[in-house]
Amino acid sequence: VERLIEDLLDPNRNVDVAFRTTTLMTDDGQVISALVRREEGALLVLVDNKGKEFTLPKASIERQKKTDLSLMPANVHEIVTPQEFYDLVGYLASKRAKKE
Repeated sequence: VERLIEDLLDPNRNVDVAFRTTTLMTDDGQVISALVRREEGALLVLVDNKGKEFTLPKASIERQKKTDLSLMPANVHEIVTPQEFYDLVGYLASKRAKKE
């Protein structure tokens, strides 16, 4: 539970490589921060900060840089009420307990 709380309050402290955000700049100047899920031919499949998958043509990418940052917002404690935070920690802890 301590690790869950730490990850929620400071998501950028210890980010697993698989969950590091990639920042992309498209040829039309759009800047996108997302998780790279996979490549499908000429498309890059990404996930936004709401967990929604979307695709981007690889040919439209001008620059791509992997960061050390998490896609999870660093201000969760400001977005939710204290009770919602406790409920979130409880929910996540229960999911981990079922896996073990």
